[in-house]
Amino acid sequence: MKKFQQNLTFTVAILALLFVTGCSSKIKLTDSRDGKTYSAVKIGNQIWMQENLAFNSIPGCWAYEHKTSYVNEFGYLYSWEKACEVCPEGWKLPTKEDYYELFDYLKENNDNLFNPLGYNAKIGGWRYGNDKYTGMKEHASYWTSSDRNSSSAHYWGTNADGISAALKDGGKAVRCIKVETTLASEE
Repeated sequence: MKKFQQNLTFTVAILALLFVTGCSSKIKLTDSRDGKTYSAVKIGNQIWMQENLAFNSIPGCWAYEHKTSYVNEFGYLYSWEKACEVCPEGWKLPTKEDYYELFDYLKENNDNLFNPLGYNAKIGGWRYGNDKYTGMKEHASYWTSSDRNSSSAHYWGTNADGISAALKDGGKAVRCIKVETTLASEE
């Protein structure tokens, strides 16, 4: 009987997680520039890519430590200027306000950014402007489109415990969010 209750509790928890994160429907995005397909998920009123962008757009784009073997799992790292222009058509680099909305939704629903059925943050490190890399499998770091000043911009990072700022010439991962006008037309 105890095993049955544990299985039932586990099943209910998984179903609740699927309901809360909106993962019951699979969303796929195919980037017309290179044919790569990404998973996406509806979280609250937003649709987020569940994978780091892996579109090779040189200059301003780097594989971690120049090892392309990292790209499949962690995507490329982009300078802030490149990040602002690299999302596929119909998608955009999120603002810091988009991230705050995501954080609020996840907090209200007892979810987190590392949930593999939700946002699914990847711990892929970052690149400093002097071509030094750090944080692989220790920290996640994602650009926002929110400019701080002429030399720095805002990003979300596990090492910053929220939104912080970094120099624009460094490399951070990119998660795109569906443009609201596109989202509204599909509902």
